[in-house]
Amino acid sequence: MIRSNLRIVLFRIIILYCLFYAVVKIIGIWKGMWLIPNLIIVFGLAIIGIIGIWFVKQNKYPLIYVMAGSLFIVLLRVYETRWVFYLNQYFN
Repeated sequence: MIRSNLRIVLFRIIILYCLFYAVVKIIGIWKGMWLIPNLIIVFGLAIIGIIGIWFVKQNKYPLIYVMAGSLFIVLLRVYETRWVFYLNQYFN
């Protein structure tokens, strides 16, 4: 029971983080941050958040989503500045 509840909590944390950080990136774009690299990051965050919402609506909480979502968030936070800079150079 505890493992199931922990998985549900982690699911909701991943969904909320993805959607919140996507909104923060959109506000940053509006304030003058680079458009294309940040839109690519927003798109990835939105996809992960929407998939999570779909799983919650189906009342399914697969462990693979928790692991992949956590890994994506950690990698995004660690390498975000490099990715944004590289994508900006690539598209401009």
